[in-house]
Amino acid sequence: MTEEFFDRHNELNLLKSRYEKLGGSELLVLYGRRRVGKTKLLVRFLDSLDSKKLYLYVNLAEKTDLMGQFSNNIREQTGDGIEIKGWGDFFDYLAESSKDSKFVVVIDEFQRFDTVSPEFISMLQDYLDRKLKNRRLLIILVGSSVGMTEKLVLSSRGPLYGRAAVKRKMGPFRYVDFREMFSGMSEQERVEYYSFFGGTPFYLEAVRSSEGSLTERISKLVLEEDGPLFDEPTTLLSSELRSFQRYNTILSLIASGKRELKEIADAMQTPQNQLTPYLLNLAKLLDIVKEENPVFGKKKSKRYTFSDNFFRSWYRFVFPNKSAVELRNYASIKQTIDEGFYIYVSQCFEDIAKELLILWNGAKISGTPLNFEEIGSWWDGNDEIDIVCRGKDRLLLGEVKYTKEPVNGLTVFNELESKAKKINFGGKKDYIIISRSGFSGDTRSRLEALGIVCLDLTDVADLFDRVTKAEEERQKTLNLYSWTTPG
Repeated sequence: MTEEFFDRHNELNLLKSRYEKLGGSELLVLYGRRRVGKTKLLVRFLDSLDSKKLYLYVNLAEKTDLMGQFSNNIREQTGDGIEIKGWGDFFDYLAESSKDSKFVVVIDEFQRFDTVSPEFISMLQDYLDRKLKNRRLLIILVGSSVGMTEKLVLSSRGPLYGRAAVKRKMGPFRYVDFREMFSGMSEQERVEYYSFFGGTPFYLEAVRSSEGSLTERISKLVLEEDGPLFDEPTTLLSSELRSFQRYNTILSLIASGKRELKEIADAMQTPQNQLTPYLLNLAKLLDIVKEENPVFGKKKSKRYTFSDNFFRSWYRFVFPNKSAVELRNYASIKQTIDEGFYIYVSQCFEDIAKELLILWNGAKISGTPLNFEEIGSWWDGNDEIDIVCRGKDRLLLGEVKYTKEPVNGLTVFNELESKAKKINFGGKKDYIIISRSGFSGDTRSRLEALGIVCLDLTDVADLFDRVTKAEEERQKTLNLYSWTTPG
């Protein structure tokens, strides 16, 4: 039975394309933080090939042990008898095996060579430049330590700088991808599960493998000591970063609502310039947080928020209550989650709404054209607008409401229009209101008569479904779901 495989169709298509066009040797680098599904993607790709292929995993072992493991892997996977006594033997084998036919070699966790056997990387560089140059060899390096991978490949001082034909960083699933995995859920369930667990494939597989309500799954997977996600955030941070205790504090403060650099620095009693490198690592290196500037605002108003929902929820609900976790006082934490969950989800729902608009950019929603070059929020003092989409001559302004009861659309619009007057823009202003529970009375029809876009959760689901269907049709034309490749 074929194992289910979600999303990553663009990455699969990229690998297929590079393979089919392979003339000489080529180096691809696929990297991203742990758990995002890199290995699963590569295994899927290798399984589809009829040509010679090899998957190698770099253990943290002595160099001689690793050579022995590689020798065994080659015999088991290709039938070739080889004994690697030095890395030259390995590279000579690759050169000979790819002389007349295509050969695909995947080296997983390759960044570990920097610790285990640094000369491997320098020899790879030398062989790529000389002996492997005219071979039909596709080498795919896979790295889960983002910082080390970028040091080896992307840094101008790195030994493999300029050698990789493709460098692809993989991140967690978007909401539109998440929906594919949880197609049996209602849209409200999907929004709330995504808001807590985010889009990292490993986390989502754990959710799919468990049973019960959202609260019960949070308890089993995150709160209980033997749960697969019990200490996942701190484990990831400690594997990637030094002084990860300081990162814990920063993330906890952001999760509590302190989003400006000054607020974080004041709470930590630390100069702002000392915190900037930490925030940069969290944003650029690990994609856990993101920097936001208000559209039409000043850069000094920059703030930080989470780009990864699981880290957002873990540092919002779990990290501050670690004592209760250790004492197995799950009832206390569940109560904390229940009390703050709707407000928490409303923040995540704003990001989902922005993702939807990005997917529909260039098209129309309810007759209103979307053609923007910038999307974000706007804030000035205590005033804030959830969604601002800025185009050359049109501005889309929106509010997002995640409430249990329908909202009075007219009240929401009047407040939105009042705040919009503070934005200096000479073009046309369009408006959109997205409400999880819809609109009270006849306020929706009255707003729509004014040309204001009104969406409830059913509308949101339909718009996402249409995007997914269009993508499925595109993928069918590429024949990605069942393609085979000649050797």
